[in-house]
Amino acid sequence: MLVNASIIKTKVRNYISGEISKKELSVWAYKAKKFLLTYDNVYNLNNAPLQEIIITLTQVDGCDPCMHEDIIRIQKILDGKEDAYYVFHIMIATEFQENAVQEIRGHFKKYKERGHLSTTQIEEIILFLNKERQQVSSIIDLLNFQIAALLSTGYFFRPDDEELLFGFHSTIYVQKHEEHEDKYLDKLLHLLDCACGLEPICVLINYQKGVPNIALI
Repeated sequence: MLVNASIIKTKVRNYISGEISKKELSVWAYKAKKFLLTYDNVYNLNNAPLQEIIITLTQVDGCDPCMHEDIIRIQKILDGKEDAYYVFHIMIATEFQENAVQEIRGHFKKYKERGHLSTTQIEEIILFLNKERQQVSSIIDLLNFQIAALLSTGYFFRPDDEELLFGFHSTIYVQKHEEHEDKYLDKLLHLLDCACGLEPICVLINYQKGVPNIALI
């Protein structure tokens, strides 16, 4: 089954024009929802903007039906005539959790307790940073990229000296005394908890002129 914005727009137009019934739209939407929620598809960035729209369409002929105006609004959003945002939470399933991220989390848990990392641990962090500089195609990739960004812009790494030095690489209107490692480290550990399936990820989908932008908040 193929599900994308173009196909959804076609189904919505067919419903509005009377070519298909509420029941037919609802049956298709349930199949689309099942497809999008499979593990192979649920983390895909191309599918993320479609989740809440499809869920709304599954309610067309249900106990909690969406109104005709809701379907008209979906058409306007996808056609770029109305801006909108959707938010959903998602957990990283065990089979999609990466060993490298779990190791990085373990390193920074120890760092928070002891304020020190070994040469090997720092080198593993650097290796993670280099690996995550790649094309982002999933929510997991986006999360790992955000973790890598926090690491590479908030710390200086000196593995030979077993030093991990905190400090912002670039600032705007931030004074040196306003750089707080505890808060920065808590933010980093929260993202690592999300990547390890211990906390849900909050995904923001922002539609502007029909184009969805995806951010983790």
